[in-house]
Amino acid sequence: MKKFALLALLMTLTFGAFATEKDFSIQIDVPTFMGLNNGGAKATMFGVGITGDNYFTESVGLYSAVYFNKANGGISIDSKIGVAIRPLNTEKFSLVLAPVADVNFIFGGGLAMFIGAGLDVTANYKINEQFYITAGTDVDYYLFDLIDSSSGTGFGSASALLINPHAGITIKM
Repeated sequence: MKKFALLALLMTLTFGAFATEKDFSIQIDVPTFMGLNNGGAKATMFGVGITGDNYFTESVGLYSAVYFNKANGGISIDSKIGVAIRPLNTEKFSLVLAPVADVNFIFGGGLAMFIGAGLDVTANYKINEQFYITAGTDVDYYLFDLIDSSSGTGFGSASALLINPHAGITIKM
């Protein structure tokens, strides 16, 4: 688990060194996590997210994000890495689509790790050259889980969905 986070950080820093444009966002998010098996659990959380986009061309770059959320007696650390695709980029508005690989750690009464893939869609309204207002949503589908609790550790297939609306500010570096 720590190796994945370290690899994501190293990739972001390495690719960021060669980026032609860099964005940094701070966002407030209200995700809803839904288990889709056996009438699974549903949890609505509240937290903050930090995202970074490092563009190599006008429309393609590296996307990375970490969301820290508080839920019923526990916390969630959701980390994502993927490709940032900017199909629309005008003087005042940009749209970013980011297909991502996702690892979500949930702490509370044990550790649960969910592994999956998703899509982040974010719209940016440019106030000026350095400052944007950001809003969007992530939709992530988890395929695998690793649960470590008092009753034991188990790895298996998961069927869970995370819908994460978010809004905040973006600063162009």
